[in-house]
Amino acid sequence: MSAVPFVAKAAAEARVKDIRLSSHKGYVRLVFDLDKSIDHSIFILNKPERIVLDLKNTKMTLGMVDRVGANSMIRRFRSGVRDSSDLRVVFDLQQEVKPRSFLLGPSGKSGHRLVLDLHDEKAGSAVPKTTVKKKKELRDVIVAIDAGH
Repeated sequence: MSAVPFVAKAAAEARVKDIRLSSHKGYVRLVFDLDKSIDHSIFILNKPERIVLDLKNTKMTLGMVDRVGANSMIRRFRSGVRDSSDLRVVFDLQQEVKPRSFLLGPSGKSGHRLVLDLHDEKAGSAVPKTTVKKKKELRDVIVAIDAGH
């Protein structure tokens, strides 16, 4: 009896199907249309100002970012492969911004989406409170159990 080697299959990678950009008062919104849900992370780099978006186990068609033009906040952006399976998108910025991201599941004709909002720090645009993580204050809770019911 010969031994058959066990080969672990990597989880199927996600694909970016499209990128859409829209400008709003005080912020710019980028929507990444995806074929499945993903894990992602964002961090800020200064001098020069940049936002780095890492999409875990995700691929994108070469040149897709070239279709999305620069605007008042984003000078240009570029993408590349990171750690052989992740996608990294770097946004070179015109100014300081405060990023906010969230995932949306399929709805109607729309599939999975990653939304990235870049809020203008100088204009004082209001960033929704959901992006600010604060320590929750704990309170005493009393639970009463009525054994007769």
